[in-house]
Amino acid sequence: MLTPGVAHETLLSRRTLQLWAVTFLTCFGIASAAAGLIEALFNDPFKPFGAYYLGAALLGCCTIATARVWPRTSFSRYFPIPGTTITIVVGDLFDQDGHLVVGMNDTFDTDTGSVIAPHSIQGQMLAREYGGDLTWLDEDVEKALRDVPPTRLESRTDRPRGKLARYPIGTVAVIGERHRRFFCVAYSTTDNGNVVHSSLDDLWQSLSGLWEAVRLHGERRTVSVSVLGTGLARISNLPPGDLIRLILISYMAASREAVIADQLRLVIHPPLAANLNLQGIEDFLSAQ
Repeated sequence: MLTPGVAHETLLSRRTLQLWAVTFLTCFGIASAAAGLIEALFNDPFKPFGAYYLGAALLGCCTIATARVWPRTSFSRYFPIPGTTITIVVGDLFDQDGHLVVGMNDTFDTDTGSVIAPHSIQGQMLAREYGGDLTWLDEDVEKALRDVPPTRLESRTDRPRGKLARYPIGTVAVIGERHRRFFCVAYSTTDNGNVVHSSLDDLWQSLSGLWEAVRLHGERRTVSVSVLGTGLARISNLPPGDLIRLILISYMAASREAVIADQLRLVIHPPLAANLNLQGIEDFLSAQ
């Protein structure tokens, strides 16, 4: 659910207010046209109660406009072909059941003490799913990557902090248990100064690898993903709404080749949702 503060911010955002005004004026225009037609046909029926009709029209238009822009916490669409549901949820990724997608860098760094931000998705996975046990998490990641040859090994001199083995963009380390797997996908690169970089091509390539891994290891269970590309590895010049559309398009394209999961749940963090046109995203999903 949206917190009251986030809901308040969403309702008072410039985008929301513009949409509310457009909706209100459209409704009022339709109501005025209808009233004019009725008045012409029935010889001024509103004259005795004009103020009441005007008040009712204004109240009705306000109600419709407010309902149009009111923040929604979730919406879904089922696609008979390929037999999957896409759900958009405003909330916490780690509160979701089923499998989770965790975006990572090409070295699969996990240490929140020196490289990874504690508030990042990787940092939250370590704290909330592994109880802060870095050794346990690293062992799982290394086991998942044991058959994947790295593209490059950095020296400790060149990279003082972080892991040294670099893997291709789109590599997925599948960790966790059968009922709750974590699909750790490399969608960004981290230079030797631990500055994160990503691009539209990197994201598309990583999504392709991600969906294939989910298809192979997810057993068609629900998989939840955050809006990749909006954190420290932010893809420049691409707004969050476009990133969401890109993720949805990628999933639908891959699903039409073969079923990936019964449900994809795209989870939007509340502060990010406050600045998004969620109605536009719902309209986009409905149009597919």
